[in-house]
Amino acid sequence: VVYKRLGGVESVIAKAGSVTYTKGEWFSLGVRARGPVFEVFVDGASVLGFTDADLTSGKVGVGTRECAGAWFDDVEVSIPDPVLTDGFTDSQMGWAVSHFDAYDNNPQPPEWDESDGVLSMMGPSTRGTAAWTGSTTWTDYVVASRILSNDNDDVGVVVRFQGDDDH
Repeated sequence: VVYKRLGGVESVIAKAGSVTYTKGEWFSLGVRARGPVFEVFVDGASVLGFTDADLTSGKVGVGTRECAGAWFDDVEVSIPDPVLTDGFTDSQMGWAVSHFDAYDNNPQPPEWDESDGVLSMMGPSTRGTAAWTGSTTWTDYVVASRILSNDNDDVGVVVRFQGDDDH
């Protein structure tokens, strides 16, 4: 499922049908953004294409939606050459964190941590949380990450992040 938040309002803009991941197993997820055209890849295979012209540039990130725990590794952004490669080996959280919407009966936000070579999100199930980095001027790029979740809810990459209300 591809979500968009514009002016603080969230909507579903595309669905990939029967694409799933196995809880507790690593998988790769990537998104290519070129102008208004997007293509989503799971483990190297193209699974979804869609168009959306609302956000034309922005930062990148990784995030979850209603998920209790996820790990992200080997995040790479290419424009067309790699401009960001993060294997999370320096144990210094260089990514900013945002939380969206209300927490499900829990006032404590989830915790993001960079250690042991991965970026992790652990905590209460939330409507949405993301860690992001990069430049709001990035336009056409590919972002990819290896992802592991201990939950069967939404995990993924974030493209064209302009702020908490626009991504």
